[in-house]
Formats: sequence, C-alpha cells, structure tokens
Amino acid sequence: MENNARSLVSLKEYIDVRLAALEKAAELSCAATDRRLANMNEFREALRDQAGQMATRKELEALEDKIELRLRPLQDYKTVADAKASQKSVDVALLIAVASLLLGVAQLMR
Repeated sequence: MENNARSLVSLKEYIDVRLAALEKAAELSCAATDRRLANMNEFREALRDQAGQMATRKELEALEDKIELRLRPLQDYKTVADAKASQKSVDVALLIAVASLLLGVAQLMR
C-alpha cells in the first residue's frame, strides 16, 4: 500500500510538472505570436506609408504630357538639323561631282 501511495504522489508530481511545462510553453508561444503580429502590423504600416507616397496613374500621365510638350520643340529641332545635315551631304556630293566633271573636261581638252 505504501508503494502505491508513493506511486500516486510521484504521478501527481509528474502531472504537475508536465502541466507547468505546458503552461510555460503556451506562454512562450503566445509571446512569440504577439511579437510576430506586432512585426506584421509594423510591416503593413510601412506598406501603407509607402503606398501613400506613390504617384497615382493620373499624376504620372499629367507629368508625362508635360514632359512631352517640353520635348516636342527639341524633337522638331532635331528633325530640322537632320534635314540640314542631309542637305549638306547632297551639296558636298554635288560639289565633288562638279569638280570631277570639270577635271574630266580638262583632261579631254589636253
């Protein structure tokens, strides 16, 4: 009977120790979950702040139109400059052709 009583006491102590360990594990798990949720909330807040600083599609389209208006004179100038460069090439080719023709005629006259 005494052995049985000792078994009951040690069983009770075992269960008490196990319950205390489970309670401690639950507390640690709860604390870890709270930290994780706090970090997630901080991350969500950062995303919300970032989204608030981003330009909207309408703002970007308006800016694009503004830039396009400012670039149009430069594009027109480049087109005119390219045309002038092409005309200059034609003029140089014509000058070379005339010079060649004159040299050819001079050779024939000799």
